[in-house]
Amino acid sequence: MSQCWSAMSQPHVGAPLVVDGLVNMILGRLLQFGETPIAAPKRRAKLSPRQYAAVVDLIEYRSPASPSLDELADAAGVTRFHFSRLFTQTAGVSPRHFVQQRKIERAQNLMRTRPEWTLAAVAFDCGFADQSHFTRTFKKHLGVSPSAWLHQS
Repeated sequence: MSQCWSAMSQPHVGAPLVVDGLVNMILGRLLQFGETPIAAPKRRAKLSPRQYAAVVDLIEYRSPASPSLDELADAAGVTRFHFSRLFTQTAGVSPRHFVQQRKIERAQNLMRTRPEWTLAAVAFDCGFADQSHFTRTFKKHLGVSPSAWLHQS
């Protein structure tokens, strides 16, 4: 403390820096030995690997029908509201977006392996309401229409 007082009373150039450094040191000591610990930043909760695998299995198993949010939450063993947050933290996308991505991946696979199928048949097999819905979703995810993607491949 005497260093603080002597530094404040001296008119030299570095006095304010010395005072700031000493004040920071004192505050650091007080925080270190104080009764109130500094809380560590909270870690964002995620689904466990087991929960995530159960959800992905359900999505794959239920294809072409999309499982409801309640069914996905039940598979993870959490409430539907909590599930959406946990899934988004785990997968990086919402459950709805993830299901759509899987449908598009399935459609791409079918278009490659079943060239005789029409786009309407692919759309139906992947769980889309109709070919128009399939085309809109496909273009939204990949930036090109299904027929343009097929010609590029």
